[in-house]
Amino acid sequence: MGQLWSTLKYIPSPLEGGGCTHSARHYERAWIALCLAFGCVLLARILWCGVMAPESNFFLLLPLSLILAAALILCALSPGDPWRMATADWYVAGFFVIICLHAVVKGRTWLSADFVAQMAGCTAAYFCARRFAEREAVRSVLWIALFGGVFIVSLYAIYQSVWGLEGTRALLGDLAKQGDRNSPFLSRVFSSAVSSTFFFPNAFAGYLIVMIPLIASIFFWRERDLFDAAAGTYLAVIPAALIAGGLFADLAAKPLLIASLCAAVVALVAGLKLAAGRNRRVMCLLCAPLLLAPVYALWLTSSEGAYLALVASALVIVLTIGGRQRLAALIVLIAFLMGWAAFRAAAIPQGMLDSAGARGDYWSAAARMWRDNPLAGIGIGGFPGAYPLYRGPLAEEGRLAHSAYFSLAAESGVFGLVAFLVMWGVLLASIMRGARCGGAFPTAVCVAIGAFLLHSAVDVDLHVPGITFTIWVLAGMGVTMAAGDHRQRVLTRTACVLASTAVLCAIGAWVEPRALAERYRLEAERCEREGAGGEAAAAIQNAVSLQPGNAVYMSAHAGILERGGKGDRSLAMYERIAGMAEGMPGYQFQLAAAYWRASREGMDRPRARQALAALDRAIACNPYDVDYLMLRGSWHEKTGNIPEAINGFEQSRDLIATLERAPRRIRRHTTAEYGTLMSMVEQRIKELKNR
Repeated sequence: MGQLWSTLKYIPSPLEGGGCTHSARHYERAWIALCLAFGCVLLARILWCGVMAPESNFFLLLPLSLILAAALILCALSPGDPWRMATADWYVAGFFVIICLHAVVKGRTWLSADFVAQMAGCTAAYFCARRFAEREAVRSVLWIALFGGVFIVSLYAIYQSVWGLEGTRALLGDLAKQGDRNSPFLSRVFSSAVSSTFFFPNAFAGYLIVMIPLIASIFFWRERDLFDAAAGTYLAVIPAALIAGGLFADLAAKPLLIASLCAAVVALVAGLKLAAGRNRRVMCLLCAPLLLAPVYALWLTSSEGAYLALVASALVIVLTIGGRQRLAALIVLIAFLMGWAAFRAAAIPQGMLDSAGARGDYWSAAARMWRDNPLAGIGIGGFPGAYPLYRGPLAEEGRLAHSAYFSLAAESGVFGLVAFLVMWGVLLASIMRGARCGGAFPTAVCVAIGAFLLHSAVDVDLHVPGITFTIWVLAGMGVTMAAGDHRQRVLTRTACVLASTAVLCAIGAWVEPRALAERYRLEAERCEREGAGGEAAAAIQNAVSLQPGNAVYMSAHAGILERGGKGDRSLAMYERIAGMAEGMPGYQFQLAAAYWRASREGMDRPRARQALAALDRAIACNPYDVDYLMLRGSWHEKTGNIPEAINGFEQSRDLIATLERAPRRIRRHTTAEYGTLMSMVEQRIKELKNR
């Protein structure tokens, strides 16, 4: 904080050998203002986080792109302060370019747009962090934003644990209606494990293991940096607590809690100020809550995979940096052998076995997708739609591959997977060079990257924007502060202007229209909830006009039209959507249901036949869906086709019998519900055969 304030008061000119000019002060303050904006975006991303939230990626990308463009323009205005490109930077940019090209070549850009936007935001964040980390005062802003984010969400996780998780469970209530509460995933969601601002505990744990090494490193920093980071982090808690108290009723009902938290923060900052320059041990003691809160929050997530990833990464990375690669390899080998022995001896807890089995379902399906499309994959964003066809009857139901490597292999083939691995390999090598010189921060970044790569192998970290955004920022700061890559290319002023122009053009042509379309979609949802059907239709029409080839917007538009009594228009749109989403069972079933409603429950025979044909296409894409098979039998019964009705019910009966013997997995129905369905199906078969 003192470093930042002194920089604002007096800024030596980088252009005139240490003098002080009016333009230099404005120039340096512009950098600080940009970094403050960047820090606010970083905090907002963590405090309002989640998994698979398409709207947030575009809303995040818009300010990040503007900040990056402004940074490039600032560099172009100052020939004495150029933009330097390290070797690792080209690989980060190359990975993003490969993802973009793959999305364009494979088509169905509406499926890949969300992941591309997420990677675009991460890439912009990386380059912003690279540039901002070059200045000490500006770097302090980044530290405060990073530490403030993890400290605040950790405190909120502890609050969840102490005062109950009712609020979080209420937000996740719809999830319980869509799956078996006895499944490993949903039992974790509704257990005592905390999730803070994230969607479920494992995602929160993935974020914590990235940030904990960074916080642990501050105890080895010089006192001035330690004070800036710690005091700024504590002070950031006060506005966060006041805002949360105004937004959430449960917190507003506890003013004494908020007041006590603010008083504790003030006391800690005062203690740091008194100890600064006098007693480093006292300063470290006062900084201990910064580390203890996220460590305790990690424990509350009950994520065994995160624990193992963090410990393994810390051991292997620290030993490797210290030149003890053989010992690191030996530890990895021993850990593998111990795990294998525990598995063979049936000493692994049943919960971990259930979780591993569920992930095996996803990985085997992703491997088969990769086998069928080894070079280019099935297309980015295509896993959820293709998974029902590739999974077996006993497999878990879900949308993500639960492994960054299997996901990239299945969706982007060899090109995407190799680009991802090479990028992180180069980043690690670049940062390790600085870590070997004794840098605590580069060492912490290496441990964080290692933990991210290990945990991403068995979970959905790559699809959690809060995690990816943070690790790309840390990588950017690590490359800058490692100072181990001297082969840097200086971009000319012309190159900076061209790059900023390209970013601004991308904002106007791609980012801003999609962000605006997302805003219209959210507005349509709000209007429909409030009963304003006409306004909802107008809003979603605006979204479709901005993104005419987006099946998600078109589906929402078709639904609003149908509910508004415009059945013919909605049916035509459902037909178009099904053509765009060929091979995706959800959209085929959507068309089948629309045809069936238009047939007036089978009274209009031509429409009923179209409904059955669309339902057969959905079943072909998802052959192990009990509801589809039961519905097929019911629709055939209502149209008078008794043999096909019996066949449909018999297929559903056989599948139910199989699922009842299946291990614990995410299901649409509970075990008790399957028993009820079995009785109903057997009764229908008996009645139909007796006709």
